[in-house]
Amino acid sequence: MTRNFTLMLTALVFWASSAAPLSAQEVLHETPDYNWPPATLEQASWLNGTWRGVAEDGSEALEGWIGPKGALMAGSFLELTSEDPSVGVVNWSEHMVIVSNGYSLAFHSNTFDATHGGDNFIERRLLRIEDEGCKLFFHGVTYECERAEDSDEVIGMTVYWKEQADELNPSPELFTYRYTRIVAK
Repeated sequence: MTRNFTLMLTALVFWASSAAPLSAQEVLHETPDYNWPPATLEQASWLNGTWRGVAEDGSEALEGWIGPKGALMAGSFLELTSEDPSVGVVNWSEHMVIVSNGYSLAFHSNTFDATHGGDNFIERRLLRIEDEGCKLFFHGVTYECERAEDSDEVIGMTVYWKEQADELNPSPELFTYRYTRIVAK
């Protein structure tokens, strides 16, 4: 009986680990043998527009993208939190661009908050692109689109963000934002 229970438990653990995707796998980090994959701004153009979403902790998030125009797309991110959800207070923002180097893409960002102003500029290179651009893996940040059931229209996106482990942050937290497109009226 113990053997049967052990086999059932092992099968259950194996099934759960293979059936449930691990969010941490949704974020890649650059390695020394890194090669830029070929990609164009047109493949990232589905980001264009305004998005409203929530973080896993329930805070509201807004993200907007313009472009592509020339060799870049520009975006802004705001995270809204408050003890009173009807008020919403902007805690911080991020200003972003996706740039083309003529062969591949990079994601540049700079964060700001009301207390300290601008923070550090970060470049995140494209590591992988899947589903004709619907899934963009930048170093530490992944953008994944969600299409309508019966068309190619992009109606939602999920953003996964996780810094690389280092001496100051040995166990970085994974942040997940789920968005729906705000349709202009």
